[in-house]
Amino acid sequence: MQELLRIARFEIWYQFRQPYFYGLLLLMAAQGLAVSVADYQRLADVTLLTNAPILLYLSLANTGPLLVAAVSLLTGQVLLRDRDYRVTYLYALPIAERAYFSGQLLGCLGISVLLGMAYAFGLLLVPFWVNGPTGEWPLGSLADGFIRLLLPNLVVMVCLSYALTAQFRHITGAYIALLALTLANTLLQLSYLSVVEYDWVHLLDPFGAISIRQAVEIMPTADKNTSWPDTPELLYINRLLWLGLSGWLIARADEQLSFQYMTAQGKPFQRMGLPRLSAAARWQRFDEIPVLTRAFTSSARWKTAVHLAVADVRWLVRQTAVAVGLLLLTLGIVGYALGVGDAPYGQRLLPFTSRMTFIRLPMHLYISLFLVVFTGELIHRNRTSGAWQLVDATPLPAWVRLLGHVGAMLLLAGAITTTLLGTGLCLQLLSNQTPIDWLLYANDLGTDGLLRYGQLIALSALISTMTPNRLVGHGLTVLTLAGLTFLDEKSGGMAWWLYGTLPASRLYSDITGFGSFAQLRPVAALLWTAVATMLLLLTTRLAQRGLLVGPKTLFQRWYNALNKSYVAGLAVTVIISIGSGLWLAMASDAAMTNTQSNEAISPYNTTTEQIRVSNTQRVNVVYHYVHPQNLGAVQTAVTNALRQGARWLGPFPHQTLRITETPFSPKATRSTPASIALPEREGWMTNTTHTDDAGQLALVVARQVLSQWLSAGFGFVNSRQSGLLTDGLAGYLALRVVHETWGDNWLKGQLTRQEGLYRRGRGQNGGREPVVMQAAVGSYVAIDKAPLSLTCIGEVWGHETLCQQIGRFYQAHKTHRTSAEEYVQNLQTTLPNDLKYAANYLLERPQFAFSIGWVWTDEDRIGVRVTAHETMDDGLGHTREKLPSDYVPVVLLDATGKVIHRELVLPVMPERDLPTKAVWLPHPANAATVVIDPLGAWPETNRMDNRKQLVHRPG
Repeated sequence: MQELLRIARFEIWYQFRQPYFYGLLLLMAAQGLAVSVADYQRLADVTLLTNAPILLYLSLANTGPLLVAAVSLLTGQVLLRDRDYRVTYLYALPIAERAYFSGQLLGCLGISVLLGMAYAFGLLLVPFWVNGPTGEWPLGSLADGFIRLLLPNLVVMVCLSYALTAQFRHITGAYIALLALTLANTLLQLSYLSVVEYDWVHLLDPFGAISIRQAVEIMPTADKNTSWPDTPELLYINRLLWLGLSGWLIARADEQLSFQYMTAQGKPFQRMGLPRLSAAARWQRFDEIPVLTRAFTSSARWKTAVHLAVADVRWLVRQTAVAVGLLLLTLGIVGYALGVGDAPYGQRLLPFTSRMTFIRLPMHLYISLFLVVFTGELIHRNRTSGAWQLVDATPLPAWVRLLGHVGAMLLLAGAITTTLLGTGLCLQLLSNQTPIDWLLYANDLGTDGLLRYGQLIALSALISTMTPNRLVGHGLTVLTLAGLTFLDEKSGGMAWWLYGTLPASRLYSDITGFGSFAQLRPVAALLWTAVATMLLLLTTRLAQRGLLVGPKTLFQRWYNALNKSYVAGLAVTVIISIGSGLWLAMASDAAMTNTQSNEAISPYNTTTEQIRVSNTQRVNVVYHYVHPQNLGAVQTAVTNALRQGARWLGPFPHQTLRITETPFSPKATRSTPASIALPEREGWMTNTTHTDDAGQLALVVARQVLSQWLSAGFGFVNSRQSGLLTDGLAGYLALRVVHETWGDNWLKGQLTRQEGLYRRGRGQNGGREPVVMQAAVGSYVAIDKAPLSLTCIGEVWGHETLCQQIGRFYQAHKTHRTSAEEYVQNLQTTLPNDLKYAANYLLERPQFAFSIGWVWTDEDRIGVRVTAHETMDDGLGHTREKLPSDYVPVVLLDATGKVIHRELVLPVMPERDLPTKAVWLPHPANAATVVIDPLGAWPETNRMDNRKQLVHRPG
């Protein structure tokens, strides 16, 4: 034990003696600050304290990518340091192998804890960065979250990196761990809304971030500033699974690790990643090995560079780490292609060419990380393997070897680009989404894909060449890549001045292409290609041979070796770079003012039909579209909306309705009289094979059609606070139209989606939240919350009755100026006496907490104790208790989930009623489950106790 602790202590103090370790500590604190600020801005509570406990728990679970990178790479460095620095003679000391390697593992855990503490310290800096309310410092929450959340994640990171590094005996094992953990965490975070309801996904989450995020979101608003989130049951299973996997990997590594294994005695070819060959086989394959010839002409040197590139490719494909990395990238590419990442648009999209080429953008960070890391490995390969003394003694210019390494990485980038192309083509052909736009594939995957990868490879080659220490070079390269990615995200992909970036890559439309940025993109590609060429020219002369020298001596050598051809090449690249940059600077201002060009690159199709909306009216509908795949679904949605709208609201206000497919734009497009602008990614490109997406398409179309009645019929007293009369009523009526087609399961999922959008909108908009009656047009309250509130009223009063009341109000006020306040007054007058409280859903901000307590089953009836708590929000997050008097639906379901009995009940109030008071329901023989608020329409903070299974005891 004493030896083990001595080795662990040495590993920790060794890091403290390295200057870069202090920079890592500062970087981890900055990472913690950035993650916590992002979580603070995402949460839907304007009165959330900047140092609220839930912020700490969210940030500690959602481990930052830089922390994962630092822990993984330092773990690999600790295990490989003796091997890399050729000090394996230490293994001759009288020390047990298991104690030595266990001490290194313990030292890795200690180093990771120090980095984790710096990360946690950064979480405490949020009040100094964000201008918001601050409470007491939650040091207890920080310590609890560190132990329960971050510490197990650090153990998983260290064990996975340690085991894979031991397996490969190379730092690429740590990179594989880094890539796997970051890719899995990112994919799960992007698809959170789609996968949060699946228990098995919670188990696959390596950091348990999904479970913690769900636990935080269901917390009452009043408790977010004071309480700790409950630990979900699935998180316990998740921790047991991942910690068990980590322990098993360490046990396997312990069986394999030995001094002889790490020195690879007797296995020279396996140590280099090459298969063992017999003497005869080596003579048969001598022609595959790049050899020097007596010819030293330019053509001979270029031929040698090509041979070296081919040899490097052969070395790469024999590496298990490369194969695993390519497999992970392929899985990520296929995952994005199958729909992960479509969440920002609310719908899964059909595999059009533009959708398939879009995959390069979310996968860019992982592909780039893979390429720049192995670029550094190739450049440092000779020094790592100890062959540099032999290679540097050959009469071969350094640029030949360097171009061989760069050429090999370009071939590897080409293979990844081919994977992107093949994935897109396969999905398009399998789903019969033709014709294939070959020019777009060439432009996106070539100019914005392969060429961009080459530019990053050139940058990585320069950094690795200028940095003698391999790990420091990797660190600088990863930090540079992270900085470029961060700036690209902050600019929304519009920064032409960012190295390797083409503007407006995310705004491509099948209708207008890249719009006004179409002329900028080729010039930007030329600019960064010239800069990358300049970097390669610098790298070829800065590459060191023999003993390493300092930067001053290195640049002196570079200056002394200048010749006319080299200077001319540099001058050409500099002139092209400056000229392209100046042109882009002048042209970008005009492009930014008009981000969408009106010039269509695809021809429009036109279809006209006449729809009979009632016995006395027919409406001509004209469709202008580019994508014909969903024309039938759009026509069906328009027909249903027109007929239901005519039944509730009366005759359609226009004789002709035009529906036009418009280019994709981040801003929502609103209806105008007799004309609907339907964006291409909100219906025309939707993959309708999924029920949720098909219903979403119908909902978007129905909302736009019904808005034609409301926007044309109402004259508003206060147009700014008329969101209820336009967005709210149209959204609710559209829900009713689509519900008749797609049923309760779709409606329940849609209400959950709208509740999530409402919470996100509240978090992004500061200030006091208005009540529904005072919501502004286009606000998150009018679009997302108003339909939820109206659905609650319809659940207790009857949806058909509420729709008819909306229609009568519309008919009575369609030629007069009216207001949302007048509608609410009309609703209060129309509601029966025992339901007049329901109008308060539009006047207040209630929050509920329903739960089903004990259940008593009898032969002919079921006793259910249904309790309710109600609070009122003042719009700033402050709540007060209120005695509930609201009816809520309770249903009985059979084993298939079908409703067999529905009843409105008045929940029990624990503050007033006896503990034995219950609600009595009939007892059908096939009843299996009792559920309160089956649609999830009421604004609840926790729905975990809204469902109970019925137990049938044998007679």
